[in-house]
Amino acid sequence: MTYGWFEVLATWHARMHGLLGPRARGRPVLLERCRSIHTFGMRYAIDVALVAADGRVLQSVRGLGRGCLLACEQASYVLERPAARSPWPVEGERLVLVAV
Repeated sequence: MTYGWFEVLATWHARMHGLLGPRARGRPVLLERCRSIHTFGMRYAIDVALVAADGRVLQSVRGLGRGCLLACEQASYVLERPAARSPWPVEGERLVLVAV
């Protein structure tokens, strides 16, 4: 399964803002070195996958609403996108990231 392109957010500032703000809406992002996310200040629901260093999806939540906190100590990175009906990683699935 291919989940498409994700913009890599590597700096603390970029990770902190993630999908916040109107210009960010619609672009899937990968948050590097990240074990938790929040949806405080969000205006729309998001799909989230917390992923281990080996690519194993540890936690996957679709349609996470505003005002939530999601964390997993074993996570190395997080995938986020505005909530959608298209395919999304599920818990236990192993992902392979390819840089272009």
